[in-house]
Amino acid sequence: MKKLLLLLFLIPGFHISFAQEPITVFRNPRDSTANLYQLVLPKGQIKGMFVLTYLPFSHPMVSMAAEKGIVLMMGIPSSNYLDIMVEDYPLQLLDEMIAEVTVKYNIPKNKVIVGGLSAAGSLAIRYAQYGEQGKNHSGIKVAGVMAVDPPLDYERFWRECKKKVELNFSSVAVAEGKMVLSLLESKYGGTPYQKLSNYHTGSPFSYSARKGGNAVFLDKTPVRIYHEPDVNWWLENRRLDYYGMNSIDCAALINQLMIDGNKDAELISTNNKGFREDGSRHPHSWSIVDETELINWCSSLFNR
Repeated sequence: MKKLLLLLFLIPGFHISFAQEPITVFRNPRDSTANLYQLVLPKGQIKGMFVLTYLPFSHPMVSMAAEKGIVLMMGIPSSNYLDIMVEDYPLQLLDEMIAEVTVKYNIPKNKVIVGGLSAAGSLAIRYAQYGEQGKNHSGIKVAGVMAVDPPLDYERFWRECKKKVELNFSSVAVAEGKMVLSLLESKYGGTPYQKLSNYHTGSPFSYSARKGGNAVFLDKTPVRIYHEPDVNWWLENRRLDYYGMNSIDCAALINQLMIDGNKDAELISTNNKGFREDGSRHPHSWSIVDETELINWCSSLFNR
């Protein structure tokens, strides 16, 4: 459990405060860092389940979900926080976890919403697409998916990380850039200049691909993405502009879905709400989410 807590504290915007002790399930008793999930159950009738990957639920969210009959689940399918962007095994493990819980607590397979922050948001989007592609074994088709400032277009993300390394301005940005470049080039067999079709196949969204590439697998799914496009913060702290922000991916995906007729595609933009747990300013944080409104959104989808 100590390893688990260390992993969670590395996640941007991390916070943990439960109204009640959650149920923790280690699917592999020998592994305390992955293939596990935590649950908080409502006392009354269950209307659906909201799954957040890698991010525990705050005290207010637990209370609000309980009132509306929503099971909260926090899933960790991999101890490698970058693998969840590109690999299939985290999707398979997450699917197994969700299936396990829906069966045990008699939750309808069409009453599951998945979400996450940053790379975990990429995972959530990929999971929704995974089901629509008929690749999962659980038969779950999510009722909705939400993500907070996720990287989605890996061709664009590669260029951003290349720029970070070349600039050598922020040690944090350089370290992230090197890790992501290594991940993407290893997974897709080279750079986007060399293997563009592989980047299109693997990305949740691709601006340079027809109809946004894998975006087509979200055409009928309620999608909500949060971002805080504070370009001045990125300029001052990372020497990055709009091309170096996930906001460009988020807006482009939602726009593509709207063009394709998805009336449940939403981009929620905030201003000066992004702060880390220590109070430091950072637009790439969970704090930009209005949790009350988010739970109301989940409830509305479960009541359809």
